[in-house]
Amino acid sequence: MRNHVVPLAAALTVLATAGCGTKSPAGTSAPAGGDGQAALGHAVTDQVAAERRLKFPNTTRTTNLVGYDDGVGMVRFQLVVWQKGGADNGHYVPDPADPATHRLALSANPAILSAYEICSDHLTLDGDGKAARPCAPQQLIDALHNGKKPYATLRIDGDDHIAQLSELYTP
Repeated sequence: MRNHVVPLAAALTVLATAGCGTKSPAGTSAPAGGDGQAALGHAVTDQVAAERRLKFPNTTRTTNLVGYDDGVGMVRFQLVVWQKGGADNGHYVPDPADPATHRLALSANPAILSAYEICSDHLTLDGDGKAARPCAPQQLIDALHNGKKPYATLRIDGDDHIAQLSELYTP
């Protein structure tokens, strides 16, 4: 059996044009013209790239807030999990599956609820033991700048922004 050597330029031309046309009514392939298909291809590629950059879209995460990055306007946090045992029958620890520090921006109108550290001067819990005092985004940012590192549940929207932040009370 003989090996065929194909010049690189010819091989690239074949690869670049393969499947790039549209089917005409007669079933033959016609080259994509200025009908927007190339732009559509770029839009799909851009959308796929954007989806790959999203870390936590449409999820709820348990976190330890560790700061605020003014340079990019994002809350810094670590994912945490509940570990049983100890003085209070358990405590939060960094998630061993993902101990990295992450950051996300707040949504345009986030719901922020404080249990104690974010914007309360006393314990503020509802009947179910959840954070009950609403806070402004700036109050959260100020608390993080002042060294507060509360645990919180984050509800993250489809654009990977924090839509709701509810402080978790830990004695």
